[in-house]
Amino acid sequence: MPLILVRSCAVLFVSLVSVLLITACSPYIQTQMLWQSALSVDHSLVGDIVRTSDRRRVQPEQLIKELSSANYVLIGEKHDNPDHHHLQNWILTELLPETKYHLVLEMLNYDQQDTLSQLTSNSLTEEISEATNFDQAGWPSKYYMPLVQTGLTKGAAIVAGNLPKDDLMKIYRKGFDDLDPNRFSTADVVTGEQLTALEQEIHSQHCDMLPATQTAPMAKIQIAKDASMAFSLSQNDKAVLIAGNYHVNKENGVPLHLTKRSPTKKTLVIQIVEVNDNYETVELLNADKLNQADFLWFTPRWSDKDYCEDMKRHTQKQ
Repeated sequence: MPLILVRSCAVLFVSLVSVLLITACSPYIQTQMLWQSALSVDHSLVGDIVRTSDRRRVQPEQLIKELSSANYVLIGEKHDNPDHHHLQNWILTELLPETKYHLVLEMLNYDQQDTLSQLTSNSLTEEISEATNFDQAGWPSKYYMPLVQTGLTKGAAIVAGNLPKDDLMKIYRKGFDDLDPNRFSTADVVTGEQLTALEQEIHSQHCDMLPATQTAPMAKIQIAKDASMAFSLSQNDKAVLIAGNYHVNKENGVPLHLTKRSPTKKTLVIQIVEVNDNYETVELLNADKLNQADFLWFTPRWSDKDYCEDMKRHTQKQ
């Protein structure tokens, strides 16, 4: 298979199960990686890790050093990009040995916690699969089982961050009434302009086809999920979250809830993101992009699928 070049450094994917990063050829990043994603592999930012505070590229080992200084590390992803999950697995492999962590996943609901708490590094694959129930819940186990297995191998406790369907329906119908007041105590942290921006984003993510009467309830569900994940993180002094990029957004996601819940604790956010033709260099990254995370790790694009076209056809079919 052909080598992909990142600046002057050759890269080679040595495993489809984990990503191994080797000593970098300063000042650029060498990520021993052959991307599974085939789109935009020649983009100038592919493979780069950018620290948003100063727009500087950092090496993988420097990233781990900085992340290890935080109480809470939030790792964002595009759910269907396999490269994002390989990079997450490498981060977990390097970060978790530093100290005792909880590994919190958006893909697990808190009503699974009793079963999850019984998992150990000695748990069989079948036991982990039964406890996590990824495929049945719509989360491909090929992406998320390796993350849980890495966490268990490194001694992390596996913690659910998301909400069961019963809670989601309650929130959709009547807000936060009749829910655990402790888990959702930060639900009021998103107000004013942040709430408006969140509703606009939800409308946009639904291809501008979401009825206006559904936008506000959907925003409440988003806020509740963020509050729940922040609660799960805050139950330990050191914790890592795996979630979608929008959930870890510093401007209106889990970090806001963590700041209110644990104001003295340090939170760092890394978003693993696909490159975009709207920016070819670090200098062209706009403030909106930079404000969402502390670090951005750029990968090729996995798909050109038009999700809005699919949604439109589904709506017309209904």
